[in-house]
Amino acid sequence: MRKRTRFARSVALSTLLLGVSLVVSGPQPSAHAHQRHRHESPKETPAASAAPSAPLAEPAHQAPEHEHREDNATAATTDHPYPPEGVPRPLAWLGKFHPAAVNFPIAMLTAAALSELLLLRTGRELFFHATRFAVWVGSLGALAAAILGWFFAGFRLADEEWLMTTHRWLGTAASAWALVVLFLCERAYRRAERQAFRLALFPGAALMATTGFFGGALLFGIDHYAW
Repeated sequence: MRKRTRFARSVALSTLLLGVSLVVSGPQPSAHAHQRHRHESPKETPAASAAPSAPLAEPAHQAPEHEHREDNATAATTDHPYPPEGVPRPLAWLGKFHPAAVNFPIAMLTAAALSELLLLRTGRELFFHATRFAVWVGSLGALAAAILGWFFAGFRLADEEWLMTTHRWLGTAASAWALVVLFLCERAYRRAERQAFRLALFPGAALMATTGFFGGALLFGIDHYAW
């Protein structure tokens, strides 16, 4: 009964840390919306401010709105064809789950680092089990997210956009590092020596967060965290 109580507490703590990490690691769509609004809103000219009641002239050649949407859709399809070249359609479809899957390894490995810091501070066994649980879920989730990412972006060594290439190889390195963290975590669990595990865990969590930043930059722009 005592072991079951400890396990339940560890799972509850890991869930709490997961929620906090998701809030911290997630991108800010509100900033992107603000930038898009700023980009789309027309600049007010001095002539317009001087005579606000004057009617605005219709543009001489204004394309219908639906044509703009079709042009944007065509450009997006040309830049990012589906399925990616060399990827079978079933694997490309699975790759669509990559953006949703990446949140969990980032959050769980961040939670593992936080839990390990609390273990260092308090020495309570509860945080020891919470760290191990978070490392298992985060490391296996990182491996799955990396595989889905290759299905999503295609099998190539470099991309036209440097952000995509950076995100691709940071994600691959982060997933490999996460497996090293998992191995060292299990060795620390059996040998009760955690120094090597901690030296791998904290940089691994930072690498995972950096990968997530570049993934968000692909959607929201490199300056989406600008003040």
